[in-house]
Amino acid sequence: MASFEVTDLNKVKRKGQRGNYDHATVHNLIDKTPVLHVAFNPPPPSSGDESPQFPVILPMLGCTGSYSRNADPDAELPLAEARNVYLHGYVSARLMRLPETANVNGSGSGHGGDDGSEGSEGVPLTVSATLLDGIILAATPFNHSCNYRSAVVFGHAVVVTDEAEKNYAVHRITNNLVPHRWQNARLPDKSELATTGVLRVDIHSASAKIHVGGPSIDRKDLKDKSVMDNVWTGVVPTWIHYGDLMEGNDNQIETPSYLTSWIDDKRNQGEKEAMQSLRDEKGKLGVKLPAERKRGWFGGFFGGS
Repeated sequence: MASFEVTDLNKVKRKGQRGNYDHATVHNLIDKTPVLHVAFNPPPPSSGDESPQFPVILPMLGCTGSYSRNADPDAELPLAEARNVYLHGYVSARLMRLPETANVNGSGSGHGGDDGSEGSEGVPLTVSATLLDGIILAATPFNHSCNYRSAVVFGHAVVVTDEAEKNYAVHRITNNLVPHRWQNARLPDKSELATTGVLRVDIHSASAKIHVGGPSIDRKDLKDKSVMDNVWTGVVPTWIHYGDLMEGNDNQIETPSYLTSWIDDKRNQGEKEAMQSLRDEKGKLGVKLPAERKRGWFGGFFGGS
């Protein structure tokens, strides 16, 4: 399976056994996370400006793609193949202007894209994605934890100016958030696309980190009846809940099946992934499964455990 080279930049240093470097895991997490967080350094202050300079982190919509390999935005790309990350924003936003400054100043990276494209200059940034699968409550807050899946991507961003690639990116970002939405909405006109900014992030390096299982109870607490008789321990399974569709005041059509099907799929998928995270790396179930959840379809999450 194709993987990112492990370097000092992307190596998971704490609890390294939880690290994962294969393309499929990183790409999947980027695409499954509704809101990505993008970190970058702002441009140097203007002359005479002595205000402190802070790194900037922005929440943004985005997803993976590979226009250079397959220009069809609806194509199912193999998760293990190299890709870029596309980010959506407003054309005049600060982040959208940074790559132009980097290129003009000659401070671009010169690194090639992870999708095999030729090297392109751009501004260095970091993209992170996190999905919370559970809150772990142990006997002491010191041992509390979370089940989660996270990915961090290091790359160099360039503004997408080619009209065909920009259409590809916004099409793919839209359908990544809500499948089939692009085909079931009025398409953006030229003026709307002109005010839409798209960044392509050429991936330089990346890694994922995943935590699964139940609470870890210290031996001293297991032997202490006053602790075990008074402290509840376990896991709160956690996932994003997609509510019932609520039509807008000006809506004039019946609820389309592609939306109801998507919501059903997201609800089932979120719960399934949260429940699957209750098994640790060795496959041991870290909680007592309620009797009613051992029966029927729910039992399928645990293979009948």
